Formats: sequence, C-alpha cells, structure tokens
Amino acid sequence: MIFYHMKLPILILAVILCLFTRCAGIKGSYNEDIISFSEKQNILIFNVDIFNGKDSVLIKNQDVYIADGRIQQIVPAQNIKPKDAIPKKIDASKRINGTGKVIMPGLIDSHVHLASSGSPPWQAVRPNVEYNLRAYLYAGITTVYELAGLSGKTHKLKGKINDGKIVGPNIYNAHLPITVKGGHPIPMAKLGAPFPLKNLVDILVPTIAEEEEAVPLIKKYTKNNIDYIKMVCDQLPSGIPEMQPNLLKALVKEAHRLGYKVFVHIGSSENAINAIKAGADVLAHGIYRSSLSDNDAKFIAQSKVPIIYTISGFENAFQFSQGKFIASKWDSLLLPKEILETVSQSQGAKINKVDLMNRFTEDIRKSRPFWKENIAKLRKHGARIVVGTDSTLPGTYPGSSYFQEIKLLREYGLSNLEILRGATSYNAQLFLNDPDFGTIEEGKRADLLLLSANPLIQLEAIENPEKIIAGGRIIERNN
Repeated sequence: MIFYHMKLPILILAVILCLFTRCAGIKGSYNEDIISFSEKQNILIFNVDIFNGKDSVLIKNQDVYIADGRIQQIVPAQNIKPKDAIPKKIDASKRINGTGKVIMPGLIDSHVHLASSGSPPWQAVRPNVEYNLRAYLYAGITTVYELAGLSGKTHKLKGKINDGKIVGPNIYNAHLPITVKGGHPIPMAKLGAPFPLKNLVDILVPTIAEEEEAVPLIKKYTKNNIDYIKMVCDQLPSGIPEMQPNLLKALVKEAHRLGYKVFVHIGSSENAINAIKAGADVLAHGIYRSSLSDNDAKFIAQSKVPIIYTISGFENAFQFSQGKFIASKWDSLLLPKEILETVSQSQGAKINKVDLMNRFTEDIRKSRPFWKENIAKLRKHGARIVVGTDSTLPGTYPGSSYFQEIKLLREYGLSNLEILRGATSYNAQLFLNDPDFGTIEEGKRADLLLLSANPLIQLEAIENPEKIIAGGRIIERNN
C-alpha cells in the first residue's frame, strides 16, 4: 500500500511500464484500413423501422434526423413513398432510405482491456490500441467500458477521440483493479510482463490488507480520471489469495459515499454472493468457477445486480487447453496472423505448459459442465445478463469476440430480446442513471446500426450492418 500512495514514483513506473509494453514482442500485421469514416454530418434516415433498445416490438415507419452527433428528431414518416417522407425543413447532407430496414442502438461492450494485443505468453505481439478501437467500431460497438488499465493513458485516448484526432468508440473507464496482495490480476499480469517489469506489477496494482485502509485507498483511487471503480473478489487461478468480504464491504461503502459505482470481478457463486452483500453494483463475469444452487441463483437475481457474463473468453480458454481452438471468420478478418497462428488448434495447447494458466484452464475444465445450468437458473429467477467480452486478452479479441459472446448466450438460452437489451439499454444503465446512449430517443448520442432485417427475429443481422453511425460519423467497413 505504501507505494500506491506515492504519486510521483507511481507515475514514473507507469510510464516505464507503458514504454516497455509497447516495445515488447513482435510487430503484428494489423490491417490498419479496416474502416473508413466521415466527419460528423447531418443525416436523415427516412421511413425506417426502429428497435429502440428496450421494446419487444419495432416502431414502424419513422424518420430519424441526426445533427451535431445526436438524434434531434424522430417523427412518423409522412408517406411510405421515400421521396415524400423527407421533411422539407430538414437540412441533411446525407439522406438514407430506410425503407424495409431497421435501426437499433450501437452495441456496447461492457468489459474490455484496450491496451493489450490478446497474444499468449509464449508469443508476445505488440499491442496496437488505436487498431483495437477501430476493430470495435468495425463490429458496430460504439461504446466500451475499460475495466482494468492505466487511467491516465485511457483518458488521453478519450481526449484524442473527442478531439477528432483518432476514431474510436465512446470510452468509459476504471483504473487498475483493487485487489489483495498476491490476488488477481497480479500473478497473471506478472506472467505477461517482460523482465524486469514483473516486480513493478506489485507496486502499480492497488491492494488492501486492513479495513482501515479502505478510506485512503478509495480517496487516492478516485483522484485518477475514472468513471467507476473495479475490485476483484476471485481466485484466478484457484489457490491464490482473494479479497475477504469485510475488506470488500469497506471499499464499496467508501466508493458509494463518494458517488462511484463499483464493478466486482467474481468467479464462484460464493464470490457473487459476497460481492452483492458488500454492495456491488455490477458483477464482472458470470459464475464460471463453480456450480450454482437454485437458492443462490434466486438471491443473485433478486438483488437486481447485473452480470457481465463474458462466457466466450472462458470457452476459448477451454478450447485452447484441448488444442481445438479454431478462429471464427471474424477473428480471421480482424486479428493479425501472428496472434491467431499461436493459439489455433495444437498451438493453443501450449497453455497447458504455462504455470497459472494451466491451473486456470483446469478450473474451467471442471466447472464448464455447470455453465449452461447456471445461466438457466439465473434466467428462471429474472437475473439481468448483459454483454461484455473481457477483450483484449488471449482468447478474447476486439470486435470479433462480441459476436461469439452473443452466439453463446443464445445457445445458453437467452432470447433475442434479452441479448439485444443486454447489448444496448441494459448495458448503458450499469453505472449511469440517465445515459445519453444505449437507446434510440431524441437527444441521445447518434450511435446507431442500420440493419437489413429485424434483429428481434434474425439476431445475426447485427453482424453485418449496412451502416454504422458513431456520434454522427458514418463508419464504413472496408472488407
């Protein structure tokens, strides 16, 4: 703890860590031109149907006017004939015929790590953060929640996006997660850190040992440029230290006193219950490390605490361990071959030879048979499950893993409406009382997808939007 309170040394160490991380590993063959984009413009989408992010039916035949990056007006189309449906008073430099099409809110990935490449420890590839941002936009993800990173770097990224210097999704962020000495993410972070930076991890990651440390620790944490706070209550892998309920409760209480919502990384049903009893606002990860009793599922669901399940990352880690990981078409399109080649099929089985990671995949192997039933029990009692990927880490990749996450949630029993709400309006409400994104309403950010089919019926339509609009800028896929 003493090092975390020494601001200047921490800043210096953070800079050193960033420089070394940027230089570590080989250069990946990123496709820098996966998207092209316009400047903000006035846009009229006429005679279009709307999935607003909330309702189970479409709002039919609407004209939607966008200006200054926001939805200015939504009115019924004046006539089903496209040329007559355009309000004459509207000044729109771009007019899009929405006849037979559907618009919906841009997607939200509520669990990301922007400053990583997703390469495994046995073949480090340098991260390309600006590419990661474009990959999210390519997938129609217009908002991301960074859940563990250096807040100063993330704040600078946000500034560049807002100033129009780079293109990327809307970003909200925490700082490095609060944990206990030797707890997650410290061991895994050391595993991926090049020498001599491994020992800096202990200094950079904020830790707590006694309840009385909660108030000064949260005070220091909130001096960073953050939107919410992340804490860890999990053993990843089993056997490492995890935060005890009294420490978590003290931290959450102080965070709430200062007006911050808290995301808590959990793994087991016990972790989830402890986090909820401590006052957690969001569970980061579903119950992936244990079975879930019906009573525990009922308690979790009735707490109304949303769950970012991130099932795709755990599934891919399991496939690595079996030597059976096969890249999806979206992985192949968006990821450098230097990353995919080192994890595909037999190459992925190298994870079994990496200490800590092999213990993690063994935990997954044992608990994987419970996953579908766990989700079924949570759904039965009305739990709110939202969409996040934990990208970018080995097995979870920017943009591409989002489609896998949605597919798995569907296979595990969620309806199209549950998934769409979890990808949009429910995600937007995780830490904001009145978010200006996540739904299609007048005054909201113009973050939209234009689809050729109704996603309430054909969920896969979100994979191939005809148009992606982010803050009033039209994003075009180049391949």
